[in-house]
Amino acid sequence: AGISIESGDVLVTATITIPDVTKRTFYIPPASVAVVRGNTEGTVTVESGVTISVIGLRDVLSEMNADSIIASVDAEVIFVNDVGDTVAYVDFTFADGISAVYVYGIYTVRTSTQ
Repeated sequence: AGISIESGDVLVTATITIPDVTKRTFYIPPASVAVVRGNTEGTVTVESGVTISVIGLRDVLSEMNADSIIASVDAEVIFVNDVGDTVAYVDFTFADGISAVYVYGIYTVRTSTQ
């Protein structure tokens, strides 16, 4: 017993569902974005916050708050974007004990150097 495909062509459509995975948004205020590494041209200040999407297990996300997310920018990698703002990419990690989640997307914040 079995299936025999004489033409050699096979088309399979599958739907994969991952139960209990969801997305949640968090706002990280500018004061919560750390500046790492020095900048030889002055002090870098984060001027804008950022709203991010985090995807992961529903149970983990329901227990999280913005304080569970560690945001930082590298002071040596600041650039001017398409609209003329001085910005930096934001890197994200999570507080100890938080796993099975990740930040979805690429995010920047406005910065200034004084």
